[in-house]
Amino acid sequence: MHNAVTSTTVPGPDLTVQSVAVDGRPATFAFVQPTYPGDPNGQDDPDPLAHRSGLTIPISAENPNPPACAPTTAAAAAQNVPCNATKLVITPAQPIASGTDFTVTVNYTGRPGIRQAPSLGSEGWFRNNTPGGEGAMVSTEPTGSMAWMPLNDHTSVKPTYDIYDTVTKGKVAIGNGRLVSSGDNAPDANFPGGSTSWHWKSSEPIAAYLVEDSIGSYELSERTGGNGVVYYEAQDASIAASRKALNKVAMDQQEDITHFQEPFNGPFPFNANGIIVGLPSASFEEEMQTKIVFVGGTIGGSTGLSTSTFAHENMHQWWGDNVSYSDHRYTHDNEQRVSSETPTGLPGATQSFAYNSLGQLTNSGSGTFAYNDAGSPTMIDGKSGYAYFHPSGSGVFDQQDEELTRSPGATYSYTRLGQRSALTPTVGAATAYSYNQSGDLTTVTILSGK
Repeated sequence: MHNAVTSTTVPGPDLTVQSVAVDGRPATFAFVQPTYPGDPNGQDDPDPLAHRSGLTIPISAENPNPPACAPTTAAAAAQNVPCNATKLVITPAQPIASGTDFTVTVNYTGRPGIRQAPSLGSEGWFRNNTPGGEGAMVSTEPTGSMAWMPLNDHTSVKPTYDIYDTVTKGKVAIGNGRLVSSGDNAPDANFPGGSTSWHWKSSEPIAAYLVEDSIGSYELSERTGGNGVVYYEAQDASIAASRKALNKVAMDQQEDITHFQEPFNGPFPFNANGIIVGLPSASFEEEMQTKIVFVGGTIGGSTGLSTSTFAHENMHQWWGDNVSYSDHRYTHDNEQRVSSETPTGLPGATQSFAYNSLGQLTNSGSGTFAYNDAGSPTMIDGKSGYAYFHPSGSGVFDQQDEELTRSPGATYSYTRLGQRSALTPTVGAATAYSYNQSGDLTTVTILSGK
């Protein structure tokens, strides 16, 4: 991912679920507020504080719970407010036996769109309303897929996908994986001028935020590269010819960039790779699995040779796409790893990496790293000042048993049981935490700022 521009002009979403079926039988459904992960009272927790927005754990001194949803902005007024009823709860006509496979079909209509993310800007289904170039481009990190399709919107859920699109005749639909088929259809009530159907298939599992389904007047090409990987290139037909030529200079380097990165990461993990250059404004370029998305109609800079962002997104195909993170809160770690380890420069350039005896990265060419005996960082990108507390008191280093007591930006205190008792940032207000005899968090107190 690479933040660039932010769009606040794209409308949506406006979607309505018409019906739901489980194994072909009609099921009942309802939209409810989500609860925070691990809520012991379950989805129907009667406590209103279990269904609130937030960016921190706990949400605030007034709400000791983790967030149940992300706020629309990072502003204080958007924190600890009731979540919208975005969770679709489906009740089948009869119970499903444990361990049994079943199929859920959700029929919905309306207009997909975007949602605002507090840290990354706009995400979702970006429409292009330019006459003759109508269509959409999908870029959704970290939770924007919910703005255009129903799904279990969590990074740890990774199904395989078959993506079928029927669009206005002559329009191109682009999904993850390989193109299985495409063909024109006769006119009908929905498409008086005829339609075109597309089928893309990803045999490899995909995390929710990496599902791609862009539609528009794209010029699409494909070729088979080394090791049988199929490379796809797509540019919006409305991009100026001179800009298309520069874009292609960059796009044609994808296979070379991929082979350049393989010694650092292992063989490329998917049977396809590709890039989409779309016109709609979006908040960032994104590593959609096997179909990297660039926004604003450009890639490669003024010469087509500036490929650092391209290389970053391509590196994500290994780290973030193939090897994915378990929770949305680890998005930063995902980006940090790729930013630190992405080789820079054109194919043929070199970048040196060094590791210690445990196989931990100590030098990436752009930053230096150090670790304690438990393998926890004591220096990141050349910034030292990390220290840890060992609740066991045994003196035996165990990363699972460590608590961070100092980082370059803050100091932390803990009880003898390893519970955090205070957080004091270098700049800002300190926070104190209290617990009962059972070890449950009871109060969070915001102290005076430093």
